[in-house]
Amino acid sequence: MPERRADITVAHQVEFAINQLESISLLPSVADKFLKELFLGGGNISTLAGLVESDSCLTAKMFSVVHSKGGVFSGVGFSAVEMLGKLSLGEIRKIFFSYEIDSCDASRSISKKDLILHSLAVAVSARAISQAVSPRMDGGLAYLAGLLHNVGVLALYDSMPKSFDSIVAEAKLNGSKLAVVERKYLGVDHTIIGKRLGAKWNLPKQVSWAAWLYNKNTEIIAKSVPLARIAQIVSLGNAIARLGQIGDCGCYDEVVWPGELVESLGLDRELVEQIIAELAGQVEAAGQKLGFDSADPRGGYLATLNKTAAKLTEQNSKLENEQGQTGADSMLWNFAKDFVLRIDGEESVVEIAKEMAGRLQKFYHAGSVCLYLLPTDKSKIIDVVVAGDAKQGVRAVIVDMPESVPAVPAEMFREFGISGAAGRCDWLFDQLDVEFDRDKTIVVPLVGCARAIGAVMLEQRYPVERDKLFDSLKVMTSIVAGILKEKIELHKQRVFSEQFAELIGGQIKSAAGAGALAATDKKDDDFAGLVEMAAGAGHELNNPLSVISGRAQLLIEGESDEDKIESLKKIQQNSEALSQIIVNLLSFAEPKAPKATKVEAGQIIEEAIQLVMMKKSVSESDFVVVNELEEGQAVFVDSGQIASAIANILHNAIEACGEELRPIEINVGGGESGDIVSIVITDHGCGMDSDTIAKATHPFFSGKKAGRQQGMGLANARRLIELNKGVLSIDSTVGQGSSVVVELPLG
Repeated sequence: MPERRADITVAHQVEFAINQLESISLLPSVADKFLKELFLGGGNISTLAGLVESDSCLTAKMFSVVHSKGGVFSGVGFSAVEMLGKLSLGEIRKIFFSYEIDSCDASRSISKKDLILHSLAVAVSARAISQAVSPRMDGGLAYLAGLLHNVGVLALYDSMPKSFDSIVAEAKLNGSKLAVVERKYLGVDHTIIGKRLGAKWNLPKQVSWAAWLYNKNTEIIAKSVPLARIAQIVSLGNAIARLGQIGDCGCYDEVVWPGELVESLGLDRELVEQIIAELAGQVEAAGQKLGFDSADPRGGYLATLNKTAAKLTEQNSKLENEQGQTGADSMLWNFAKDFVLRIDGEESVVEIAKEMAGRLQKFYHAGSVCLYLLPTDKSKIIDVVVAGDAKQGVRAVIVDMPESVPAVPAEMFREFGISGAAGRCDWLFDQLDVEFDRDKTIVVPLVGCARAIGAVMLEQRYPVERDKLFDSLKVMTSIVAGILKEKIELHKQRVFSEQFAELIGGQIKSAAGAGALAATDKKDDDFAGLVEMAAGAGHELNNPLSVISGRAQLLIEGESDEDKIESLKKIQQNSEALSQIIVNLLSFAEPKAPKATKVEAGQIIEEAIQLVMMKKSVSESDFVVVNELEEGQAVFVDSGQIASAIANILHNAIEACGEELRPIEINVGGGESGDIVSIVITDHGCGMDSDTIAKATHPFFSGKKAGRQQGMGLANARRLIELNKGVLSIDSTVGQGSSVVVELPLG
């Protein structure tokens, strides 16, 4: 291990090496168990799933492969059985042989077996915690996040063994956290690496965030970042696993009782101690399932490998023969491309559905075709498009939702579609005036963003191999579902912006009804900017969506045309821009009621700086804090809301400084009246004139050029401060900088 600290080059080299990882090596005992079931056993999915859900190395790769193949889960929660059900045994075998097998070098400073046991203990704990916090929480997702929280450690273990062993040795010697020593020598730690791998392997966002945030102050972060809720649970699970001394995570700092975490999740000590007491037995049982009790795991694996050599050859031949159908794939691609390019950006959801129904009928030489969409509100009405014979054409109708059966049969999620609609969709057939041969009609789901939005029924006239038909329909329907989903969301956001405009307009006419949204100055003219904001919100929503058309679902994978690739990237960027605008609108319109407690102003400022550092490339040295309050003096506010508000002000100050950032000054002191605390945030940026100051806290106002999607930071800050009975004011001079004064009530 080098004696000097890492520079940026080292960090880049580490991240480059990690990015080459396609999977993490398997322990021989796990490989032995998995191989036996695949070839010598019956290939039972339940048995294989039991191994997958107990081993983080298996889980990460399997999840990534299923996602890349367009696998869709019927629920949000993690289910290894459902995940493996998306793959054939041939595909599972192919994935297995892409793994490397760990050498089990006894000289390593930490064993992979202990790392796996620790991750397993965190997963079991996280599931128990989530169920205790709320029955509505997703225990499966919490389990998955716990199982993969240390994926960055496993990646370092595999990719750079000598450096990793030296880092662990130093952590043991100094009694410190692994991440601290990693940052010292590598310039990056396993939490960042875990987040990067989560994105690379298409793990759920909550899982990636848990790997990133689990060893940070999640009880604080979760107040402002909802995605961090699972990370908060995993953080407690990690503490429980360490208290139970199960496995090894590479951290050797003192293990203390996680009182703040327990309290922040609304749990009591007795419950947590019960989880700890039961944990060892649960993990031991799972470890036995993985073969951790084997005396010679490597020898056992080699013996199993020899026994199955003949079958491996046979399976490899079959895998090689599963290529082809280039001509059919080309026809399918051309069909999809022609449909996507045909879509007009202004067409409605029903018009797009009509276009697709007619094209499906012609492409498959089908009889009648029906495409129906589930309601997006609480109504009991379903939009249906039917393509009948030449005389009937393609028509749109509405029907009633079924009351006793699901509108989209649940069995379609297990095998994508169903053959023979008789008895499954009679509720729909009975409301249509177009005849279907129900026994020859297939039904496939329309799935957009992992959620069913409707289904397609297609009457077969000519026999087609079922798997080939469903494979092609899966591509077709994923494209149209993505387009329809975007159109549905566009419509919902248009309605939202109209309602929001009415809401703001009503507040202008009635200051008494304005509530917490009212400005400190109650003149109606001060609210004129809000009307402009609401009207502009519609444009802000439409601008990104004008780019998002049917081409949104063109798969970038396999595309060689650079222009098309660039177009797809722009579509993705504008989708993200739209999502952020919606988040900002909702955050401003409906903030949570504050839960005020006594808290020191210095603590709030520290939290705010941490929030800014998560989003901007700044460090603590970029902020100068002067706290003149006496020890023990506190404000009475919702600390999470005020920290978020101050973070927005700091973010605005950094933006105002441009590329030449000078330290942001934060002065904390008592107000002149003696019953308030004053926080003054001063930057040395471009400053503002009087007109800009007057509009600075209006929603969607920005001094920057249009299209940057700025303008909600100070508006949200003012909103949250006033909700907490505080006051925000601005003093600024063009060319010299600005000072934002936040006055908060003393506790």
